[in-house]
Amino acid sequence: MAGFAAGLAGGFTMSQFTRLWEIVSRSAPQPLPYSPEEWEAAGGMANAIAKQLLGTGLSRDQIKHGAAVVHYGTAGAAGVIYAMTSSADARRWSGVLLGLTTLLLGNDLLMPALGLTKKPSEYSIRMRANALGEHVVYGVTVDLVYRRLNKLL
Repeated sequence: MAGFAAGLAGGFTMSQFTRLWEIVSRSAPQPLPYSPEEWEAAGGMANAIAKQLLGTGLSRDQIKHGAAVVHYGTAGAAGVIYAMTSSADARRWSGVLLGLTTLLLGNDLLMPALGLTKKPSEYSIRMRANALGEHVVYGVTVDLVYRRLNKLL
């Protein structure tokens, strides 16, 4: 449970990072709660799941809600995996490594291989930097929250 809760917290900080990113980079506010790259991944997965289960795709509004479910579900699941595989001896940089691993495995390899997103090279450097920041913030948050919850429980 601590890993799942930590993953949810990490998913939340990911979206907050993007909001801050938009302010700092002075870009036009996105109508989406995630970076465009993260939106394509989560929204594409939600639409693909709906097609498999319902036989039809989702509307834009349904994709928005489905993307949130996929985003937080994936964030929580990755937090559980982190909790199951991390050791008490894990120290510095383990959260950063988690973030980089989720970026590489999820966004850069799995999602393009499934045809849900473009290849990483097809995104702008600005979008890639945002995705990198989102995932590092995710990993660090998961690590910090998991450690804190582990001490409390």
